[in-house]
Amino acid sequence: MSALKQYTAEEVAKHNSMSDAWIVHKGLVYDITKFLDSHPGGEDVLLSVAGREDSTSDFEDVGHSEEARNTMKEYLIGEILPSQKKAAAGAKSSAAVKSGSSAASAGGAGPSYALPLIVVGLALLFYYFYSS
Repeated sequence: MSALKQYTAEEVAKHNSMSDAWIVHKGLVYDITKFLDSHPGGEDVLLSVAGREDSTSDFEDVGHSEEARNTMKEYLIGEILPSQKKAAAGAKSSAAVKSGSSAASAGGAGPSYALPLIVVGLALLFYYFYSS
């Protein structure tokens, strides 16, 4: 197996558009441009993490199938410089500590059930007060 090409986080950051999208997962760099239209979750999901230092937690939080993990191999183009892998992981950890949650620091919206529960709760309150 040949050595993977190494990229800096700055190089990856330039690839965050529909016509040129790269992601980093577990320190490996993937050019997912040709996969954007095929992604079952839609292209917007991938574009939201394209160019970021690390999208591993976003990928793992979704619970992708083994098939999805195997599909990734087709798009592998390199790896983040070893010296930057540790720096990216450290920056993410400290951001999670500062914000109080990893979902908030990763740009996540938190539990997906929270908003519907709030809406239903408000609707029940309005119904209770205005039906009396």
